[in-house]
Amino acid sequence: MSFRKFERRVMEVIIKSVARYYLKKPGLSGIILIKIPTFKAGLFAFMHEICYLLGLEKSFRLTNLSIEVTNYCNLGCLMCPASTQMSRRRGFIDENLFRKIIDDAFHLELVLLFQWGEPFLHPGIFELIDYVSARNIRVMITTNGTLCSDETIERILDSRLERLAFSVDGVGPTYTRIRGFDYGQLRASILKLKKMRDLRKSNLKIDISMVVFEETEADIEKFMSEWRGIADGIYLIPRFIPGVRKNRCREIWRGNLTVLWDGRVVPCCADFDAKMVMGDLTKEGISNIWNGVQMRELRRCHRGGVFPGICNCCAEYANPRVHARF
Repeated sequence: MSFRKFERRVMEVIIKSVARYYLKKPGLSGIILIKIPTFKAGLFAFMHEICYLLGLEKSFRLTNLSIEVTNYCNLGCLMCPASTQMSRRRGFIDENLFRKIIDDAFHLELVLLFQWGEPFLHPGIFELIDYVSARNIRVMITTNGTLCSDETIERILDSRLERLAFSVDGVGPTYTRIRGFDYGQLRASILKLKKMRDLRKSNLKIDISMVVFEETEADIEKFMSEWRGIADGIYLIPRFIPGVRKNRCREIWRGNLTVLWDGRVVPCCADFDAKMVMGDLTKEGISNIWNGVQMRELRRCHRGGVFPGICNCCAEYANPRVHARF
């Protein structure tokens, strides 16, 4: 057995145990393993958790970035803030700014090229993927899957993209009603990608996720059955909803920041309209923001049970089949 396979198996055991017995959220083990697949990443996650438990104003190093390459989208989904609530300006990340961000973040383990928008609308998306992967940083994308032409599939498989997650909200008519796109066409595109991946013996992993809320929860069983045996991972994600926060959030300690297309940085993916800007990467480096004045103040607030801005009303849709992430 190779070291990589041994490492993976050990981390699977560790993550499943942590999710079940420590976090009390066994359903999150698959998502956690994607983010923490190696001993090194596990050590960093442990250090972040210690900082969280101690309520430190500074946390261990920045290891993950979610970068919004665009907040434009070609769909208008019923539950998506980008379609229904977002008021900030639309645009595409400048490639020079993108390269600066990656160059300034010395300890990155993982980059997710997605936030609020469809990444494959960015005309230079494959150049962005290549720039990250050339630095031996793991790179992933979440997509609505509607732009997966044959040419795009070929370019995906030619790239060093590690995982591609498809957002598929519901099955059949439920999906079509929510997303305004033909479910059969989407499914055919995903199956084509899988077939071409297998023929080429590519290492790309294909994930399928569904946002769970009133419109989709009746489809949970059908959704799991529909994609079992096709996807490498199937995930249920609760929708963000307004609610009263009672406990501090791990997100601001766990080594991840969210970068919007214009270079502004927010603490997490819940801040779709940039209400809590922690810094601006057109003016400063990403590593300075991670433990900068505003992030330290935000951690102090959470430590003291005070939840400013959107933190105070951040909650997730409750369903017994789905574990809250934050």
